[in-house]
Amino acid sequence: MRQIHRLPETPGWWALLDRANDLIEIDIAQHGHGHRVTARRKDGHIEFRESVDPERAPVCPELSAALRSIEEESQLTCEICATPGEERPGHYYRTYCQIHASGASDADR
Repeated sequence: MRQIHRLPETPGWWALLDRANDLIEIDIAQHGHGHRVTARRKDGHIEFRESVDPERAPVCPELSAALRSIEEESQLTCEICATPGEERPGHYYRTYCQIHASGASDADR
């Protein structure tokens, strides 16, 4: 079951999103939780949103902490190629490595 879909414009983050899905699946299997988690790109990083539907179980604190850790990791990971990156001047709310920030691979953006 895949709750979080890969963001097509950010292939460098796909492994992070896959890891989040794995954590969610483990949590659901171990604890029987039926919560929902979504992801989006926000301000140069991944932002996870956890269910607030009163009919669904809340996300357990351990899973929530693991998702926050992945959000923080995305702030240091190039959105395009997954190498170390950072928010770059002139690239409003985008996290790129040195190569993608320099414009050497404009076709990849």
